[in-house]
Amino acid sequence: DVIGDINARRGEIQAVNPKGPVSEIKAKVPLKAMFGYSTDLRSATQGRAVFTMIFEEYNKA
Repeated sequence: DVIGDINARRGEIQAVNPKGPVSEIKAKVPLKAMFGYSTDLRSATQGRAVFTMIFEEYNKA
């Protein structure tokens, strides 16, 4: 599932907002973990989901 995939990528779920028949998930995920995400998301949702990624902050390792 989508939330499980975000958690596996070391993501932190910020909010899950139901919007009619769909849900909006807001999460913070390290940029390095996001490579290949669009392909994995399409596979997990049979091509129905879309995502937007916005850089928020830089954290030192």
